[in-house]
Formats: sequence, C-alpha cells, structure tokens
Amino acid sequence: MAERALAASEERFKLLFHRAPDAYYLSDLDGRFVDANAAAEALVGFRTEDLLGKSFAESGLLRSEDVLPALQLLAMSAGGRSTGPDEVTLVRKDGSFVVAEIRTEPVEVDGRSLVLGIARDATQRKATEKALKESEERFRSLFDGAIEGVFCLDMDGRLIQANRALVDLMDM
Repeated sequence: MAERALAASEERFKLLFHRAPDAYYLSDLDGRFVDANAAAEALVGFRTEDLLGKSFAESGLLRSEDVLPALQLLAMSAGGRSTGPDEVTLVRKDGSFVVAEIRTEPVEVDGRSLVLGIARDATQRKATEKALKESEERFRSLFDGAIEGVFCLDMDGRLIQANRALVDLMDM
C-alpha cells in the first residue's frame, strides 16, 4: 500500500510539473539544468534534452549582460532564499528574445539541493505597459498643452484635474 501511495504521489508530481502552464525548470546549485517542462521548452524553443547538464551561461539562454544578475539570483537560491519576481530577457533557440518573469525556490529532491524556477512569458505584458505609458504621455501632453481650459470631475462633481490654461483663466 505504501508503494502504491508513493507511486501515486510521484505521478501527481510529474503531472503538476510537466503539464504546468508556466515554464518550470530545475537546476543544481551551479545553475546546470536538471529538468524542464513542456512550457519551458515552448518558452525558449530548446528541448529539455538539449539543456540538461548545461549551465545558464553555457546554454546561450542569457544575453551577456544578464549572466551576472542570473548568477546573483542563483547564489541567493543556493543560500536558501526564494527570489523574484525578476525580469530576465532570454534568448530563444531561433535568436529572438523573450522577456520572462522568473521566481525561484530552493528545493530538495532525493536529498539533493536544487533550485526550482518558474518562468512566465512577460513579453506581451511589457508591450502593453509600454503602449499604456505612451498613451498616458500623449494624453498628458494634449491635456497640459491645450490653450483652452480643460478639467476633469469625479462622479460627485468634484474637480480632480485641471490644466494650466484653466488655472490661468480662473486667476483673472
């Protein structure tokens, strides 16, 4: 019965790890890949077999400027601390870039200290944030630069925003 319970537990772990919608990977304390799920493969375009035993630096997944920060995060995890969320730009197999939001957790598997990394593609979110910021800047420029008095009221009719032209008009 204990063997069946252990086998069932192992099967649940495999399902959770390998079918998770986010990229999951395990690395040793030197940053060498031990395992990765299908979402990790989709995120970077490499098969798990191509990454096993390779470090972050050897795999080509990091730009040169991101190697040192990644090593610092690995050192934190090796010291028993969780990290993240941290944004890292990864290099895909095809040479394109993907912005990933990564969290890590120090874990122990079969008596071996490892790092569990969970990564999520943040490329679309970053593009949306950039577009929103640009839109806000355009609005602010139009609002502040208008020669007519412009203002915004809240639902209770209270003034919440006014441009310089309205302020100057009210000072007359």
